[in-house]
Amino acid sequence: MQSAKRGSSYVQYSNGTREGVKRFLWFKKYPKVEAGSTIFVSRKSVKAPLNFQAIIAAVGSVATLALVVDRLGN
Repeated sequence: MQSAKRGSSYVQYSNGTREGVKRFLWFKKYPKVEAGSTIFVSRKSVKAPLNFQAIIAAVGSVATLALVVDRLGN
């Protein structure tokens, strides 16, 4: 599933304990699924795409900051 966030998933065992994904550097160890356990997988958050106005505002802010730094240096 494309909307699944596998890194924050966990397994709840029948005795009530939970075990999540363990990470070490670029390795991931997923918990073992046993009989009677429940698997919980979170969804990825929906990101709004950048629109043209947001890009222009960001570029304008950076340009203004560069101009102020240049004028303070002189």
